[in-house]
Amino acid sequence: MTIATIGTQGIPYDPRGIERVRELHAKHPNIILSVDGGESEVNIPDIVRAGASRFAVGSAIMKDPDPAVAYARIASAAKAVI
Repeated sequence: MTIATIGTQGIPYDPRGIERVRELHAKHPNIILSVDGGESEVNIPDIVRAGASRFAVGSAIMKDPDPAVAYARIASAAKAVI
């Protein structure tokens, strides 16, 4: 989780989650890490660099006026790091 509290969609991203992802990836580099909580086109590059490769993005897509465009922007931001 990259949010401080779980339970409700739309809780803001918590950058402290990056360290948790980084630590888990360092200990288990061959597992697929999936992240949920506050991802957006702004922070997803950092999350990818930390070791995550799957994302449960909700609000950043659903609250955008054009969800398809939002998805494309977020996917593009993640792929740019790979």
